[in-house]
Amino acid sequence: MSESLLRENLIHIIERAKKTSGYCKQAMIRSHKNVCVYGLGKFFEDVFEERNFKNRFGVNYLSDRDENKWGKTIYGIETVPPETLRSIPDLVVIILIGMGEGTVELEEQFLRWGIPFVNGTELLLEIALGEPVSREMFDEHTILDVFDSLGSEQSKEIYTELLANRLTPELRAKNYQELYSHSSDYFDRECLSFTDQEAFVDCGGYTGDTIESFLKEMEAFQAIYSLELDEDNYQKLCRYVDTLPKEIRQKITCYRLGVWDEKTTVSYGNETDSPQEASSILKTSNEKTVEADRLDHILEEKPVTFIKMDIEGAELRALKGAQRILKEQKPKLAICLYHKVQDFWEIPSYLKEIVPEYRFEVRHHFWLSLYGTVLYAQYPET
Repeated sequence: MSESLLRENLIHIIERAKKTSGYCKQAMIRSHKNVCVYGLGKFFEDVFEERNFKNRFGVNYLSDRDENKWGKTIYGIETVPPETLRSIPDLVVIILIGMGEGTVELEEQFLRWGIPFVNGTELLLEIALGEPVSREMFDEHTILDVFDSLGSEQSKEIYTELLANRLTPELRAKNYQELYSHSSDYFDRECLSFTDQEAFVDCGGYTGDTIESFLKEMEAFQAIYSLELDEDNYQKLCRYVDTLPKEIRQKITCYRLGVWDEKTTVSYGNETDSPQEASSILKTSNEKTVEADRLDHILEEKPVTFIKMDIEGAELRALKGAQRILKEQKPKLAICLYHKVQDFWEIPSYLKEIVPEYRFEVRHHFWLSLYGTVLYAQYPET
């Protein structure tokens, strides 16, 4: 599809999102008279009552494919067969079954039935991160500017279709499976070029998985700085680094810190206490705290050539805390966009403001859901 047609489609997506409030899932749900939660398994049990779905969204129907649940009342709400949903007027469905292939099938079914739906994982991210998009924030000119700044037709198509999936699924031409990139997460060589002198900053070091991928991709490197805020993950990260050969290990520094735009204390969801079906940020009863700081302060004058961020929605604030590094060193970037839909336009816009010469590409690295969207940025001279 040509760039002009893609741009026209994006304008259509934006206008449709304005009419349906697709830019804010909570507002979209509240715009409907009837609300159904579909999926009554473990994920439902973990989050429905804790997040107060019944009162928060006025849920008045439940549904599931399990015939044994039909006609039963759960939390004072009737459970109906899926077919019944087709006859309920002004209905929106919250799909609450996690991120398996069943979600993709359900979305396609509701699209065929003409029933608007909300992906439960996306809704929970929006609730947990506490920054829903307002109508005033939803500025199509910014989105179109980002589209125009993307470096290839492939990225423009991926960007347009990802926004369709996030804002107006009824207008999407491709789902996440069709947008999936088989390239290595964060190290897509179609989007970035690398040298044997990379000084890599791994924000969201987890248990060392990104370092492991980095070492597979790079024959040589200058340094790795890995930052992880979760205590259990940090200990696993350090144990992994300890298993590496000395000549590699001595070039790696690990920090138990959050990455932010100021020196402060931040709270986070503890992974150990979270259900397997949910991200650690989707629950509220397991919060812990940790110190956080600006990358500009943490790394001081250290050389930085490449920054990766996958930090549960803190990416924009962390980038603002790396403003000096960005301006002075212009590192390559692999920044996750998927936690907040507004990051699709706010992060690229901020980066263009700081380093106007950055060239952008977008890829999607998870085939089942919204997780895995990465913005790649590279300064032309590197």
